[in-house]
Amino acid sequence: MIGHVHLAAIDNENPASISPLVIGLLRRELAPDNTLITDDFSMLAIARNPGGITGAGVASLNAGIDMILISYDFDQYYPAMHALLQAERDGSLRPGVLRESDRRLALTKPLNE
Repeated sequence: MIGHVHLAAIDNENPASISPLVIGLLRRELAPDNTLITDDFSMLAIARNPGGITGAGVASLNAGIDMILISYDFDQYYPAMHALLQAERDGSLRPGVLRESDRRLALTKPLNE
């Protein structure tokens, strides 16, 4: 799980959960094939970030996150999903990144297996 902390030594502008620099480092060094999930996007570090939850969702997936958690404020799910679907339609979501995420998610096994 990737939190919303600022790792200023790596990316002084973005929370870790939407940072291509932080997520790229994690992918290269620790988790090339592991599923990465964000901390709750309803948290103020994302909700009050420029672009809010909708912009952060697109940034996060484009940076290499596989799953976005929205659990505290269920009303945020629909705007976030709408923004992600619109971003896919208009080409704002990078297809190669999405294909890699699909590949990683396919490697995930249910706990009961």
